[in-house]
Amino acid sequence: MKAVLLALALIGGLGGSAAAQSTAVDPALRQAAEARANARYSGNADEYGKYVLDDAIITNSQGDVSTKADRMNAIRRGGMQAPRPRIGDEKYRVIGDVAVHTWREDGQDPSGNKTAARWLEVWVKQANDWKLSHLQFTDIAKP
Repeated sequence: MKAVLLALALIGGLGGSAAAQSTAVDPALRQAAEARANARYSGNADEYGKYVLDDAIITNSQGDVSTKADRMNAIRRGGMQAPRPRIGDEKYRVIGDVAVHTWREDGQDPSGNKTAARWLEVWVKQANDWKLSHLQFTDIAKP
């Protein structure tokens, strides 16, 4: 819960003094985020799970909430059928052991229709490893 409150403060600009915030991004955080995404798109559920907290909360654009286990099962069933989207407007905000990662994805669905979405992830550093705590994405109406 502390991670969620700190993430909300980060997003709202209430994260404290500029000295407490960092614009430098831990390379291990970027590596963890990329490894999780690669595992998702390559269909490797076990690798995906290494970068996600057991009690992570994942909310899709319709407001449906899923768990780490739900996402891993979807990946095992071949849930990522569309080509990997283009990433843009990527940003990280880090305060201590909590980070907010945001970006835009532009791609296409399995039928070839254009898609666009904004993504927000909250990452928490535990025992020197970055793990995904929360994820929310919102579809953009006119890609």
